[in-house]
Amino acid sequence: MSATRSASCGTSTECLPGRGRTGFTLVELLWAMTLSLVVMGAVASLFGVFTRSLKQAQAAADISARMRAGAWRLRQDLSGVTVDLLPPVQPEAESGYFEYTEGPCRDAHAKNGYGGWGLVGDVDDVLMFTTRSDGQPFVGRFGNDTIESPVAEVAWFCRPSSVQPLGNVTLFTLYRRQELVVPYVGRSPFMSANSAATFDANLNDLSVRLEGGRFVPNSLGDLTKRENRFLRGGTTAFPHAWGASGSTTIITGTLSGSMPAGAVVSGTLSRTFQLVPAGATLSGAREWEDVILSNVLSFDVRAFDPDARPGSGASFRVVASAGSSQVQGFFPRAGVDTSPMFAVDLDVFGNELQRVGNPYSSPLLGSGTIVASNFFAGTWPIPPTLTLSAPATASGTTLLTFTGRVHQPGDPYWGGPGFIAASGSWRAGGYADLNWGGETLMPLQPYCYNAYRIAEASTAGLLWRAGINDILMPSFAPRASGSVGAAFPPAGQTAFQSGGVRVRSGTTATVLDGGLSRTYDTWSTHYESNGVDEDGDGKVDNGTNGNDDNNDGVPDDPAEAETSPPYPARLRGLEIRIRCYEPESGQIRQTTLRHTFLAR
Repeated sequence: MSATRSASCGTSTECLPGRGRTGFTLVELLWAMTLSLVVMGAVASLFGVFTRSLKQAQAAADISARMRAGAWRLRQDLSGVTVDLLPPVQPEAESGYFEYTEGPCRDAHAKNGYGGWGLVGDVDDVLMFTTRSDGQPFVGRFGNDTIESPVAEVAWFCRPSSVQPLGNVTLFTLYRRQELVVPYVGRSPFMSANSAATFDANLNDLSVRLEGGRFVPNSLGDLTKRENRFLRGGTTAFPHAWGASGSTTIITGTLSGSMPAGAVVSGTLSRTFQLVPAGATLSGAREWEDVILSNVLSFDVRAFDPDARPGSGASFRVVASAGSSQVQGFFPRAGVDTSPMFAVDLDVFGNELQRVGNPYSSPLLGSGTIVASNFFAGTWPIPPTLTLSAPATASGTTLLTFTGRVHQPGDPYWGGPGFIAASGSWRAGGYADLNWGGETLMPLQPYCYNAYRIAEASTAGLLWRAGINDILMPSFAPRASGSVGAAFPPAGQTAFQSGGVRVRSGTTATVLDGGLSRTYDTWSTHYESNGVDEDGDGKVDNGTNGNDDNNDGVPDDPAEAETSPPYPARLRGLEIRIRCYEPESGQIRQTTLRHTFLAR
């Protein structure tokens, strides 16, 4: 029986395993190929995702490293500041200078984004000072050779980037210019009387001034005088500005958004910055040598104000009627607005008043919470009104302060009433922009409007006059500066909250104390004894000539001085916030450094 085969097997090999089919069918092959392609596509897709993630992570790590390196370089420069930051300074002390310019833009403006503007913050601050290296000397180019010195004049500033990765946003490049302080060079072309007939600042990293038609190397004492510093070099007139009087408009966009019924609109929106001149950077074969960071969104320098303190919230003026729980926003302009119907900053309205239940306090209205508001996103309430939890006990105009959130110095809406520490009270201090007590002028958009740029309103409607550069220029209105010799700081203000002091006697303002920017400068005492009539009153060196020029019975008192430092107060410290955009990952990174000068 073991030799018997099945009758269905024709031969001895027909019933062996696998002999019934010799390959795959065409359908099976197509299915296999399809599955293989799907698997390969999935693997390739995953590989692409992994590669992109790796590139983005690498790019984010790279920009973080470059920002840390830039912050470290700035900290090293600040650590070597050569001068005591209590103006004015005597040139004979050979201690150099420190100059900090606060432009009209603020980081707080970035939250009012329009057409991409929300990314760009405070990019028009400028730092210039002399610094001493605590290790290896500074090295710079000198023609086709190099030159060394332990002391250098450095400048940190931003300019618009030459390559823009974002179509609707202008990004910036952070520069650091370095010019070595070498009072005696002893090398050609400075062999003859330590001066040169020609000098190319793009090929020579040397701090020089033009004197008698020849270029002379600066000492620290020479640089104490504003006229000899970077971007001036002995060629400017008092008060020797580096160009802050000029404005650079670099972002524009058309008007859009919902407008009030019957509104008449014309022109374009623009954003204006006050930047150093284009010639401040290296060019030609040396282009990019002075670049610290690219794609910069903010280079925000803030001074430490020891008398500032955190505040309970934003404040604005309202008109109340006795027995009514409704109030109307009021922000009058002298000689223009005669009714309280409209002029309130809707940006405050949008960020505070729309929050039902938000607590408030007021001298006239007491304390309570918001019950209702006629503001919500996308509307233009005219007049802006809100309903409070309790009726007013009397009629009048009063300040309404929101108490639900604590605002730190430098935050948006920080700077209203109650943000100054009273005499003898606890003083936390804080970092804030120079002249932080000025008025922010908001852009035109569905959340806010600029009360200073809107024409007279009436109960029948509102007329918007939006000419070119009319709505957003300036972004910030500084406080007025005080007179030379007047009490400083002014009553009710801190030194850095104020608009400073006019740098020359008289009522005529200069670009340092009357324009859109403000400058802290260690100044120089030589303006009171240089034989020049800086204030143009026909008398020379009033403060040191031995005469009683103002007829107050006291010769050469402070009120007779021709000039004054713009902020005659000690600068205790700085905070610098650097923010960059990384185009590969689309991320924004920020680094913050704080430096104190009190240890000097």
